[in-house]
Amino acid sequence: PYCALGGVMTGDVDERTSLNTYRFVATTTATFIVTGLTLPLVAKFGHIPETGLVDEAKGWSMVIGIFALIMIVLFLITFLTTRERVEPDPAQVNSVKQDIKDLFKNKPWVVLFAATLCIFVMLVVRGGSLTLYFREVADLDSMFNFLQRFNLVVPDEGVSMTVMQKFLDTFGLLLQKDQSNVSGVTYGFINMVGNATTLIGVLLSKPLSMRFGKKTVFTVSLAATALCTFWLLVIPASNSGMIFIQGILWGACYGPSIPLLWSMIADTADYSEWQTGRRSTAFAFAGVVFALKFGLGVGGAVQGWLLGFYGYQSGSGVIQTESAVTGVMHCSAVYPALFIVGAVILMLFYPISKELNYRIADELAARRKNFVNADG
Repeated sequence: PYCALGGVMTGDVDERTSLNTYRFVATTTATFIVTGLTLPLVAKFGHIPETGLVDEAKGWSMVIGIFALIMIVLFLITFLTTRERVEPDPAQVNSVKQDIKDLFKNKPWVVLFAATLCIFVMLVVRGGSLTLYFREVADLDSMFNFLQRFNLVVPDEGVSMTVMQKFLDTFGLLLQKDQSNVSGVTYGFINMVGNATTLIGVLLSKPLSMRFGKKTVFTVSLAATALCTFWLLVIPASNSGMIFIQGILWGACYGPSIPLLWSMIADTADYSEWQTGRRSTAFAFAGVVFALKFGLGVGGAVQGWLLGFYGYQSGSGVIQTESAVTGVMHCSAVYPALFIVGAVILMLFYPISKELNYRIADELAARRKNFVNADG
């Protein structure tokens, strides 16, 4: 229901993009806060003064309890301050069977369903493989030297940390001198900076979609993401600077597609109402969310099958074969890029152009005025 709110709070196609932009800016910010504060808070609330140890059960219970209370308050605020403005025809008879039939006859929705499945399989295969890439493929000495330029190394004994180093140490983003955590710190650092560029892409989604249309911006964003994903394959493992640039550009390329996907789902509900006279916003969103969840599950299985095919063996201290290392590289770059290319091809069949998007919105707005006049 929460995801579907954007489709019924406004019938304006540009306002929907704004709503989803704000939503994902807040989501990214909240993710950053929770990721950074959770473990320090667990240590604080679980601290046992007598022994200096941490009671993790107590610490986690306290932190999750605090997060749950905050969540309840935010949900209540959302409930009390939002209003559904897009109403179906008062004469519409609710029928689950008919809603499902309408859904599968809705060509733009079917395209988005399939594209969402491809995108989220890609995200899981790529995300799960990148941690292995930095551990098995990227050059440790090169990564250490690269991050040293940013002063991301624990100071020598007797030297105090700077304020920034203390902040980064809270997130576990300082390198140990023995390079024991270099792959994790590099991955975390690139992710952190990449989240910032993703946020920039998210913020650009509305002005770009108003200028070029949602379909065009979404498709170009995915195409650029595919190219950037494949680029990792040809970057030498010793070129940490270029790997860093690839990571932050990936976020900028992918960012605009994030709010547009959810705005376009609402547009597919408009399309169905425009053609059939029936509106089923909740079904449209629920179906795509199912594709999202299914993609997450399938993505994990696909990654496991692919790595197994190349002979990759999990476990610390395992020396991987040349074939397994190649598999990690392909799962980090080639296969995710192919899934995004699949989504790009699907979007070529998405029928709602910029002009049709505005036309549908205007005609539905006129129909809804008639609903009001009829009721009056």
